[in-house]
Amino acid sequence: MPHFQIKAACRDNTLRVDLGKEIRDKLWGEEFGEILKAISQKQYRGNVFNHLVLSLARCHWADPLPLISAIIGLCEFNRSHGYSLVILPSPSATSAQKFLKFLAQEGFITQLQNNGISVQSGGGIRVTLTQVDEFKRLTPSLTYLNSLCVPAQVFDISGPGEPQNLAKSKLDLLLDPIESLLESKIPKWARSDLYYRLRLFLQETLANIVEHAYPGRSTGRWAGIYVRYRAGEFKLPQAQRTEWEKAINDENNHCPRLDAAYWHGKTGCLEAFVIDAGIGMVESFEKQEDIKKYKYPFVELLKQVFAGKTTKPPEQRPTAAGGLQLIHSALGAN
Repeated sequence: MPHFQIKAACRDNTLRVDLGKEIRDKLWGEEFGEILKAISQKQYRGNVFNHLVLSLARCHWADPLPLISAIIGLCEFNRSHGYSLVILPSPSATSAQKFLKFLAQEGFITQLQNNGISVQSGGGIRVTLTQVDEFKRLTPSLTYLNSLCVPAQVFDISGPGEPQNLAKSKLDLLLDPIESLLESKIPKWARSDLYYRLRLFLQETLANIVEHAYPGRSTGRWAGIYVRYRAGEFKLPQAQRTEWEKAINDENNHCPRLDAAYWHGKTGCLEAFVIDAGIGMVESFEKQEDIKKYKYPFVELLKQVFAGKTTKPPEQRPTAAGGLQLIHSALGAN
């Protein structure tokens, strides 16, 4: 295993999960499924536990989706009467300061605290709101400058009502401050269209989570979102170019691929992350056909959904196009 492996051990009713130096999307997808399953069942390799410790003490970077996924798992664990603790790197470790600044500035630490998860830094010191503000002022610059747009948010989107209405109500609260944040990043002529497409994407994906991700469950329909601004080549100061290029190359190696050439010649874009802890799209469609006959079932299924495939009969569709097809129509040109 590489140096950024995930280690887990259960002892004295406590599951301790240690994350290594870097937690990238690819590693998380390959290694963390067993841990998330154990957290949901409160049992790891035959050992029952009711305390959970997630240690980031050695971690110098984690991608947004693994972070949001972990927070959702911790929220589910706490909701089922467990106790969870997250240990952050020490701010005295220079190599970890950029990661701590990212966690604080982009809302990840606040989401842990808001959802009743205990947070400590190195040495067992409880992280307070004052310390979170101190982390935001740490010296290192983040790779993606001026990126704050919609801070990380994790929430239970359960409730009475139609999926679209539940999604709309949640987004009315979350997106209220976004227009003022976009003023310094996006030209005035582009803001309205960009805001419309972002809201469409988030509303349709959240409604999809409500409707499909948690069949038979009326509570505990967890979702997480995070949106950041990414400056393209045109907006980068010359001093930032080398680090920016390295970050793009690292993404190509460890994350779902976005052609590096996309960033060249562009002012910037919004990058939106949405994740849940329910069943996947492949499992959802399996009742209709043997989707696993394809070499890459999810990729093939996504193409079909973007083209209009849906699990609903025509009489149950509020619009002719499905929600994900609407997303493709709105974003496909990009």
